[in-house]
Amino acid sequence: MPQQRENQKRTHAEEKEFERMLHSINIIFLGCTTLVVCDMQYVGRFWTQFEFWAATQVASANGLSSGLRKGIETAQQLLGPLYLIRCIHSAPQAMQHTLEDMWAHKTPEQAAEALSKDDVLVTNKKDKTKQLKKLKKLNEDCIQAYADIEGWRRPVELAARSVAEAMSGSLKEIDVVALESAIRGAKCLPPESLDQARNKLAEARRSQAMHRLALVTAPPYNYVDEAEVKDAILAAREVGVANEQLERAADVLKISGDMRLLAEQVEHAQVRADKLQVDLKKTTGKLTSSEQEKQREKEEAENRLQGVKTEMAQTKEAKEHELDQANARQLELKQAVEESKGETDQAKKQVLELQQNLRRQGIELDQLRREFQGKERVLKDERTSLEDELQRKRNEILEERHARMKAERVLNARRVSARSRGIISRLFASVFGAPRVENQHV
Repeated sequence: MPQQRENQKRTHAEEKEFERMLHSINIIFLGCTTLVVCDMQYVGRFWTQFEFWAATQVASANGLSSGLRKGIETAQQLLGPLYLIRCIHSAPQAMQHTLEDMWAHKTPEQAAEALSKDDVLVTNKKDKTKQLKKLKKLNEDCIQAYADIEGWRRPVELAARSVAEAMSGSLKEIDVVALESAIRGAKCLPPESLDQARNKLAEARRSQAMHRLALVTAPPYNYVDEAEVKDAILAAREVGVANEQLERAADVLKISGDMRLLAEQVEHAQVRADKLQVDLKKTTGKLTSSEQEKQREKEEAENRLQGVKTEMAQTKEAKEHELDQANARQLELKQAVEESKGETDQAKKQVLELQQNLRRQGIELDQLRREFQGKERVLKDERTSLEDELQRKRNEILEERHARMKAERVLNARRVSARSRGIISRLFASVFGAPRVENQHV
């Protein structure tokens, strides 16, 4: 606290700071371990006894109560030591018990009554009056403070419980909509908890998108719904699923289209074969002299049919080989995903470190911005001063120029006047000069 120095009063700012700290100084002794340095004058001073009484109290939702009511050992086990007494100078060790007997079991009202006695000395009586008023309502203030804390903590606990319930379960079982709604309603939670919930939401979206992608691209590939696969690929790309899985889904989509096209070709070939067989049956009873030629045509048709079947079998074998390769690639991708989980945890740690660095850099940026704004204001003031000085110089130059022009006009006028007088004198002398002289002589 700002103290009054010898032969020098506190400044206005120090006085305001002193009053503000004095108003709440007693709260310190309710929440920390107090070292009591006791001498013979300790039990006769207002501030020392007031602070010792506060040091023996324990604050709770029910108000203030003595930390020694159930024994000092119990209070020390729960809260640590409330105070430590060290007797100095002529004070005997028995004063420790004297202090505890005097103050440890007094209620706020009893303490206020005891401290208000005239034999309790204080340097500034105004401090004693203020602190006694506060002491009488200190119990109510303590109860109200705990009620305010409880009122603030309840919404936070409800929001935290809602987010925790929405985050429970595996990534595939998380209700993404419910978790997103819980995050929107939990703005009172710390930023670290919200970031953790958002990361969990992103992981759940990726996991569910990957699961959906695996379901819609599962064998048999000839029954894959292309529209559903495309929709699943778009959804997976939006939530950042690995490119390898997206490429595999695209390969499955391509294989499905090829197998569908192959099935159509097989169906057309079967129709052609059925048509050839019908034609053969029709021509069986109509064999004429060209029976051998028809037989050759039949054999050629059977050969072509056999060729088509052989080609279909080869194409089917090639597609099955591609399918086996795709399945092998899928297993490799699963192994790669499992291996990348460890890298993902490390990346999360790096992201948290980056976020902390960004917050730290944001603080530094705000400080630089404030310094820049201060310098900018100084530059503006200097610029305004320079502009005023420049305007004053301009005014002086204009005044000097007007004075010079005025002097030139006066000088020109005088020159014109002198020239005019000279001309008039010469004219007069030339016209009237001789007669005028004779008349003067006469």
